[in-house]
Amino acid sequence: MIKDKTEALLHILSYHDDWDDAIAYLLSSTEECVPIAASKTALIQVLSKYVSGAICSDDLEEWAGFIEMSDDIDHSAIEDYLYALSNPELMGEITVDKASQMIELLSE
Repeated sequence: MIKDKTEALLHILSYHDDWDDAIAYLLSSTEECVPIAASKTALIQVLSKYVSGAICSDDLEEWAGFIEMSDDIDHSAIEDYLYALSNPELMGEITVDKASQMIELLSE
């Protein structure tokens, strides 16, 4: 059970198993919170979920779009990656090979 907006944002940022509950909490919440930062580590974690098959490309695209549009998440450290992931029609379809290359680049 999600107890506050910060926890919901952290669950979304990590694409936690209760993604849907976190989204529902945010949609019903009017509370304020301190913005959280989206890090390279968080992006690597979610890309790894895609590479392993735990989430699909549509999930990855939806996640990236949500992070990019959220006023409560500072995504400046990974904004170029989010743009590429959330716009496959412009940047090309995301594949396991592309996601693996992103993980390598982010890990350097």
